[in-house]
Amino acid sequence: MGSRFDVVCKDCGAKYEADRGPGMSFHLLHCDKCGKGKSVSFDELLEDPLNYRAFEDYAGKCECGGNFTHDAPLRCPNCRSTEIESSVRTMFYD
Repeated sequence: MGSRFDVVCKDCGAKYEADRGPGMSFHLLHCDKCGKGKSVSFDELLEDPLNYRAFEDYAGKCECGGNFTHDAPLRCPNCRSTEIESSVRTMFYD
C-alpha cells in the first residue's frame, strides 16, 4: 500500500504532495535524477510483482535522462532537492 503526504522542501520552502509506494495493482517508481513519478500496472507488464528489476526495465528512461527506480529518493519538484520534510497528514492508497 502506498501513501500520499504533505512535504516541505528544506532548501527552497516549496510545499507539495508526494506519493510513495505501490498500489494493489501497480508499482510507483520515481526518476533517480529529477524525481518524476511513473506508475506501471501489473496488467501492463505481465510479470511477478516482486520482480522489481523487470518493472524498472519496463519503465525505461525519464525524459531528463534518469532512470525510474523503486528506491529513488523523493525530490522537490521545484529545485530537485532531496532535503525534504514530511508533515503529519498522510493518506493511504491502493
